[in-house]
Amino acid sequence: MDAISAAETSVLGVCFLADRSIVADISQRLDPDDFHHPQNKLLFTSIRSLINSGDEINSIAVIDHAESLGFTIGDERGLNLDFVHKVEQSVASAISYESYISIVKQGSKRRSTQSSLIKAVTELSDPSCPINETVDALVAMLSKGSRPDGLQVSTLSEAITKAIQETQERFESDNEIVGIKTGLSELDELTGGLKPQRMYILMGGTGRGKTCLALNIVNCAIRDGFKVLHLSLEMSGSDLAKRMMSMRSHVDGKRIDNGNLTSDELDQLLYAARGLKDDSGNLSFIEGRASTSQLRMELIRMGDDQRPNLLVVDYLQLMVGESAPTRQQQIQKISSDLLSIAIEFDLCIIALSQQNKQGEARESKDIENDASGIMKIEYEDPEEGPAQPAPNVFINMTKHRFGDMGKARATFFRKHQLFVNRRDY
Repeated sequence: MDAISAAETSVLGVCFLADRSIVADISQRLDPDDFHHPQNKLLFTSIRSLINSGDEINSIAVIDHAESLGFTIGDERGLNLDFVHKVEQSVASAISYESYISIVKQGSKRRSTQSSLIKAVTELSDPSCPINETVDALVAMLSKGSRPDGLQVSTLSEAITKAIQETQERFESDNEIVGIKTGLSELDELTGGLKPQRMYILMGGTGRGKTCLALNIVNCAIRDGFKVLHLSLEMSGSDLAKRMMSMRSHVDGKRIDNGNLTSDELDQLLYAARGLKDDSGNLSFIEGRASTSQLRMELIRMGDDQRPNLLVVDYLQLMVGESAPTRQQQIQKISSDLLSIAIEFDLCIIALSQQNKQGEARESKDIENDASGIMKIEYEDPEEGPAQPAPNVFINMTKHRFGDMGKARATFFRKHQLFVNRRDY
């Protein structure tokens, strides 16, 4: 068996043992025509249909689906248990599925290129064949599908039109913030509003309030009608909801968590919960560790109507990295993938990042290179501030590719998970 045939069998084998997010990723990135062997093509068609309908993928289900398409077990192009079982047993894990996809795509492109060249040679053998039109058609055919995933090409005219529309929108806003507000007026003046196709890195030491500040921004965004997707890699959706109820009710977050509330506090909490429910259609949580490819598949499944305006990743170093020689290279790939996702899906990303003792992003400096803006939580009193119930802090915009840098003043009320404008409180 040659390498391409082996990769076809292996990527199909992965579909029987991997979790549904990986199978969904495979089904989005490959097409039945990418497979050379007719039975592989039919098997992949059945697998993709089952994953799209939410059904379980097993040997009986794929054979039944193939039969529903008119391919019986006795048909040489159909599926049978022996064939499907061999595919199931072809791989022991899903670790290398990315490389299998790459090899299958290469094989598909090689066959397509060969077919285009043969067709061109046949046509050019005819003396009456128009050479220029045939060559142009060949170049177009060879170029088709060669663009990498996530790469977007636009003309200067299209870029100018978009730039004028964005400038007009800002002009008509009468100096109001255009984009997603953070809820902190001085920070909004620095950012001008958080914009789509940009990735902002929110950095701070352990326990310094990164998650709380991100949730403050989320709270402001959903109140303003923006859709938000929060990828939480260490907290459950219910824990995050408790924090948001604490913000809105001004009830101590610890008392909410342990249930030790007065009747007045309970009334405040229930009132805040009703308000949050009114905005709940704008906020969704993804819990658990995820890779950038899984995240991309989830955004594709959401469709244009449900796709978020803001994606929060809490936090970047906890994401599952693709195979790479070092963890630093994995983090580098995660960071560049997130920026690509922001551009591809026209959304804003806030990625939280741990910070080392030197004040840099942990594990890879490339995180800061990829960022459109970097916000660091700094305490006015670095020694005592972290232990105070309401320390004064700065949100230090140390990098801003499209605007001003500087420090925004705020006060962090720990009990209520709340960052407020220092001058307004």
